[in-house]
Amino acid sequence: MSSRLDKIEQKTGKITVGLIGSIDVRYKGQDVLLKAIGLLRDDMDIEALFVGGKEGTWIKNLANELDLVDKYRLLYTLKPGEEIFDFLDNIDIYIHPSSAEGLPRVVVEAMSRGCPILASKVGGIPELIDPKYTHNPGDYKELARQIKLVAGDKDQLKKMATRNFEASQKYAGDNLDNKRHSLFVDFADYVTNYSK
Repeated sequence: MSSRLDKIEQKTGKITVGLIGSIDVRYKGQDVLLKAIGLLRDDMDIEALFVGGKEGTWIKNLANELDLVDKYRLLYTLKPGEEIFDFLDNIDIYIHPSSAEGLPRVVVEAMSRGCPILASKVGGIPELIDPKYTHNPGDYKELARQIKLVAGDKDQLKKMATRNFEASQKYAGDNLDNKRHSLFVDFADYVTNYSK
């Protein structure tokens, strides 16, 4: 966590944002992020990195249409574990503007790496991150406003990183194993006491 805080403190220049989600489907929100960057391109040096999939033709076409060919990169597929962790450790802000989710594991992973996160308020996302850093699905104008607001505020980025890292700990394997064990014990007690 200290390396993330140091990274935030020493940051100058280009802001790198990242999104992990299949680039071959449209509901992960890559278009929302590209449109937000289109609004920000005159105000800041920003680049989006997209991970997940093989083609991404529709993303390339949209980036061309929005004249953003120098504001994004497709990294395609990274291996779980170290490659994903390295990716998360090297971006400045994780963005998850999806229009449909359950409880996205990738958001929990980004939290566990101390990433500041901006995300849509769908599925379980509002349970994971501070609601003031969420936006309605598809609202690229609000996402752009949020990026601009936090990108230049090192104190706010540090608070987001710290809060996300601490909140991710309740999803750590040992904590989840303990909760599952407790649930099974409670269920067994219930069955024993009330099924007679």
